[in-house]
Amino acid sequence: MDKEPVKIETKTTQTFRSKSTKKIYDSKEEFLKFHQEDDLAVDTTITVTNEGLDLLQKVMGNKWLNLKAELKYN
Repeated sequence: MDKEPVKIETKTTQTFRSKSTKKIYDSKEEFLKFHQEDDLAVDTTITVTNEGLDLLQKVMGNKWLNLKAELKYN
């Protein structure tokens, strides 16, 4: 039986940037008031929260320990 994947807590934000002017907008609608859609660049940032980082370190630590043990006995 496969284990459920570990879910890491993150926060995702998007900003909408003009390729030509580099000006940044908080929404696509706001961007489109001043620019054509072909000038649009969407920047996405994914931030791992402190809780998510703690969990990620635990998961990666366990995988490293399991791999280290497996290599030792093979």
